[in-house]
Amino acid sequence: MSGHAFDKAEVMAEEMAKQARQACEKAEEMARHACDRAEEMAKHARDKAEEVARQARERAEEIARHACEKCEEMARQACDRAEEVARHACEKCEEMARHAWTLVHHHHLPKWLRDNEFLTKGHRPQLYSFCACFRSIFRVHTETGNIWTHLLGEYTIQSINQSIEEFVMRAQWSTDRVEYEARAVARWLSWLYVVGS
Repeated sequence: MSGHAFDKAEVMAEEMAKQARQACEKAEEMARHACDRAEEMAKHARDKAEEVARQARERAEEIARHACEKCEEMARQACDRAEEVARHACEKCEEMARHAWTLVHHHHLPKWLRDNEFLTKGHRPQLYSFCACFRSIFRVHTETGNIWTHLLGEYTIQSINQSIEEFVMRAQWSTDRVEYEARAVARWLSWLYVVGS
């Protein structure tokens, strides 16, 4: 699962880098076009009188220089943005890879997690947050059956307790003492299940 996400992010980073290169090429083409236009304006200005030609040439060179500087600045900004997006995508992929975990062998577990040497494969690793532990109950590993049988068992016991209390409350012969004892039996069943599991 984490390898697929990493591959997908890598493809996205390559696509973003390709788009950045295309933006750089387009900016260079715009700069070339602006330079060509400036030279054309300078050529047209030379056809006029010497003074007018000189002034037009100076103005054209100034415009061309400004246009080139502007295009170069735009190209630099596009490249910087593309690099930033690619770096962010790589960081995101690395973060996703750090949060993913795979099943481990019994010998790779810390000593305090090695409770059954006969189960050698399929252990979840040591997890460092409550959220990671909670999410692990929805993955298959050596403790999946144990977790779900306890959860479903507790749900069943609570349902039985609720049914007993509702039955006693609705009964015609119900008294405060009977209700108290029914609740005590329900609590006793819950504690018996918790202690037994």
